[in-house]
Amino acid sequence: MDFPQYWNGNTLIVDLRLAGGQGNAVLKPREHTEWPVRLAFRVMPGQFGVLEVRAHQRAVLPITTSGTKPVDLQLDPGVFIMKSPEIDLSWGASAQSSGT
Repeated sequence: MDFPQYWNGNTLIVDLRLAGGQGNAVLKPREHTEWPVRLAFRVMPGQFGVLEVRAHQRAVLPITTSGTKPVDLQLDPGVFIMKSPEIDLSWGASAQSSGT
C-alpha cells in the first residue's frame, strides 16, 4: 500500500489514516535519496493501539484515544538516521515484536 505523504515545513508526514487497525509496512526513501531530517506519522485517535517503528533504533508510539482530529506522531532524533536503508512499521492493538 502506498501511503500519502505531505510536507509540513521540513517534516515529512506519512499519512497512515487508511492503514486500518492492524498491519505492517516497510518504508524506503526514493532511489538515490536519503530520509529528511524530521519524519512523522499521521493517525486518527483510537485508530490502533500503538505504532512500532524500527530503523536505527526501535520506538513504540502509543496512539491517543481521545479527540476527533488527526494526530501527527513525530519520531525522536536517533530512531532513524538519514542513511537508514528502510524503516519498518507495525501497528495494532499492541506492539508486535519481530524478534530483533
